[in-house]
Amino acid sequence: MKKKKLLFFYVLSLLFTVSCSNEDLDLGKNESKDIDKNGSIEFIYKGKLYSSTYFSTQDSLIILNDKIANEVYRNLGLNPALAVVINEDGVLTYYDSYDEIPSYTSTQTNLRSTYVPTSFTVDLFEDSSYNGKRISFTIDKNNTKVYIPSLRAYGMNDKISSLKYRLARTYSTEPPRYPFPFNIQFTLFEHDNYEGKSITFASTKLYTSDTDREDTVRRLKEVSFGSGKNWNDVASSVIIGQ
Repeated sequence: MKKKKLLFFYVLSLLFTVSCSNEDLDLGKNESKDIDKNGSIEFIYKGKLYSSTYFSTQDSLIILNDKIANEVYRNLGLNPALAVVINEDGVLTYYDSYDEIPSYTSTQTNLRSTYVPTSFTVDLFEDSSYNGKRISFTIDKNNTKVYIPSLRAYGMNDKISSLKYRLARTYSTEPPRYPFPFNIQFTLFEHDNYEGKSITFASTKLYTSDTDREDTVRRLKEVSFGSGKNWNDVASSVIIGQ
C-alpha cells in the first residue's frame, strides 16, 4: 500500500476510539509502527475545515484541543449513518449520510486529461493482500452504475478484507467532453440495502495521471470503522459509479 494512502487511513482512524496491537498493522518497511500520542488532524464537515492538535488518553481516546472541533468530532462518531469520502489527496470529508455525498469525480470541468475512460473495475477479496475468493464488478458507458444490495448473494457478506480498483482508458487527441460517462468512485456499506455507516473511495487521479491506473487497499483492518473496530469483514452492500 502506498505511503500516502496509509497516512490518510491512519488519519481516518483518529475520528474514533482505536486500540490495536503492532501485529495488526502492516505499514511497510519504511513506516513507523508506533501511533503518536500527540499530533494534529484536519477534516471537513458541512463545508467547513476543522483543524486541531490532539492528544491520546491511556484508553486510546482521541481528544482535540480545539473545543469547537472536538465537539464536532465527538458528535460525528455518534452518528450511526456517518459517511466519509476519501480522495487521493488524503482529504477526509464527512457527511451525515451517504445521500448527502455529491457525485463529483467525473463532473469537474477543471480536469485536464488526454485520456478518455472506457471502464472502471472494482475487485473485492475475501482475505487480506488480495487473496481468497474474489468478486469483480465493472462499469462503462453502457452500464454506468452497479448496485449490490446484499453481498450474501455472492457468499461475501461481512467477508471483504482487501480491494483493488482500476481504470481502463484510451488516449485521445481531442479535448475530453465533460461530464465523463461514469464516476470513478464506489462505496461500501455496513448493512444490506445501503444502510449504516459507509466509506466512499473517490479518485480523479486515475483520470489524469500518466502512470497511475490502479489503487489498492491491502488490509481493510487498517481502516477504522469506529468504537475500536475496523472495516475488515464488515461490508454488506456496495454501490459502484455513484
